[in-house]
Amino acid sequence: GLLLIVFIITISINVNTQSSYSSLDKFKDIFSKRFATAVECGSVPTNGCIVTQNTTFVRGVYNLPDGILAGEVSGQGASGIVLDCNSSIIDGTLNLDSVGILIGGIDQTIKNCIISNYYTGVWLGTSNSLFSSNTLLNNSKYGIEIISYNNTISSNFLVKNGAGINIKTASNDNTIIDNFIIGNVLNGIQFIPDEFNLGSFPTSADVLNNTL
Repeated sequence: GLLLIVFIITISINVNTQSSYSSLDKFKDIFSKRFATAVECGSVPTNGCIVTQNTTFVRGVYNLPDGILAGEVSGQGASGIVLDCNSSIIDGTLNLDSVGILIGGIDQTIKNCIISNYYTGVWLGTSNSLFSSNTLLNNSKYGIEIISYNNTISSNFLVKNGAGINIKTASNDNTIIDNFIIGNVLNGIQFIPDEFNLGSFPTSADVLNNTL
């Protein structure tokens, strides 16, 4: 009986301690750290570069183990950008915790990208943004992980990832529409609590007309 009481108290303390930090905070920390050494991608992206202005890539295959940054976090970078990958392949090496594109800020548009062979294809920490007409293929954990709110994820192909789309705590009011999500190892679309706040789940999302 005493052991059970101690166990319950310990769990309660851990949850309360962790709840002040979130996956979005973790995203901001990683984005800011990488921003310090990133150069502008331009039309031919290089490993670990950042997109802070309207950009169209020269169509090609780009091996970028550290992926790219797009947008803005905490005043670093820019919002309101359009990144058109022009059907380019952004390719990783399946390294643990690697991300194809980290997207932050407000009013971003990311389109026509083929993102493959990362741990997570896209880490979406932006809001009021559009992620459309992209292909997420063979990313070992998630095709897309959403950790923010009020985005539209539309007309994407998500095939052979660990899970297709992962939606975390506080990622409310996202619209997931007209996506083709098949052949993923786990769920096509899943809602899970933030690992830093295990007692909380996303409360709202519009999931419409997807092929699962």
